[in-house]
Amino acid sequence: AYRLRSPEELEEIGLAECLAGSDVVVLEWPKVAGPLLPDDRLDVKLDYAGSQDERSIELIPMGNWRERLRGWNFEV
Repeated sequence: AYRLRSPEELEEIGLAECLAGSDVVVLEWPKVAGPLLPDDRLDVKLDYAGSQDERSIELIPMGNWRERLRGWNFEV
C-alpha cells in the first residue's frame, strides 16, 4: 500500500473484496488503508531487535482478536 496515496486508490484496486473473503490479507504499509481496515484484525509489527540478524514481532489485536488471542501460548 506504500505506492498508493489515498484510501480511494485502494478501493479502486479491490481491497474491499479482498477483505470480504476468508483469506489472509497482508499489507506491508497499511497506513494509507487505515479507514478501510476492518475493526476485527490482527496487526503484526516487525522490527529490528538488537542486531542486524535479530527481529522482534509484536502482535496487536484489534476488535475480536483480543479475545481470540487469550488462549494462545507464546514462547520467546
